[in-house]
Amino acid sequence: MKIILSLLISAAICTAETAAPAASPSTTSPKPEDALLAPGSPISTDAFAKLDWIQGSAPKTWEPGKVYLFEFWATWCGPCLAAIPHVNELHKKYAAKGLIVNGINIKEDGKEKVADFVKNKGDGMSYNVAYSGDNSPFLTEWYYPFGLRGIPTTLIVKDGKLILRSHPMKLTDEIIEAILAGGDAQEQAITRMSAVQVIPQKPTP
Repeated sequence: MKIILSLLISAAICTAETAAPAASPSTTSPKPEDALLAPGSPISTDAFAKLDWIQGSAPKTWEPGKVYLFEFWATWCGPCLAAIPHVNELHKKYAAKGLIVNGINIKEDGKEKVADFVKNKGDGMSYNVAYSGDNSPFLTEWYYPFGLRGIPTTLIVKDGKLILRSHPMKLTDEIIEAILAGGDAQEQAITRMSAVQVIPQKPTP
């Protein structure tokens, strides 16, 4: 019973987290109401280059046709840990076909703890992994201003633009294959996903 209660509490914290670290207007430009991420939003590689990469490295540029999956997670988040095997499987199945998976660890208080976690996962976490400490510039200057809050959450970028925002467990083989294929298959997959997902477009006060 204690284990079940612990998992429920963890899930509630991860999916309903709203208390972002306070930041002055000068560190949160552009303003959230002017820069919320939505399909079609341009995404720069600059913010990811500032992260501390534990495994792999940040994309220096968006390669045409490649699909970049960014999954935001933390070691203390039960649903995040539960999603790692699925994310890792996507990486193994589709890396050779153009899927580049990046796990972005956020809201942690120590890189060493995260690095040890990734090392212990071994082949079970074989994709790129970056560390962003609690209240880091990445969070205050990019993550929070764009209206992102709860974890786990996933952004998919293609040709320099956000094409999908989702929970990682909703990213099926069918969806990934359609996005890799592009064209009508991609558009139809994104339309289906948008119809079944309810993702807040404004940050929780």
